[in-house]
Amino acid sequence: MRDAKQNKSIVSQFFAEVVKKVSIYEYDEEKHMRQEREAAWEDGKKEGMEQLLLSKIKRKLAKGKTIPEIADELEETEERISELIDEMNKEQ
Repeated sequence: MRDAKQNKSIVSQFFAEVVKKVSIYEYDEEKHMRQEREAAWEDGKKEGMEQLLLSKIKRKLAKGKTIPEIADELEETEERISELIDEMNKEQ
């Protein structure tokens, strides 16, 4: 009888430890979904800002502005403006 009680105690302790470890790493679906939504929103926001910048660059180029003028007006580096213009030209 003693061996059976000891075995039962050991098994109980083992499962108690397993339950503690699992609960520590428990998956929180609600938190995960919130994080996914926030990440998607941030990605969309960045893409929208990029599209707005491209649109402004196109309008300024159409008005005959130079890269330094565009960079100054949009508060971007000349290098960044040049890169975006190159990307626009590749897409066309």
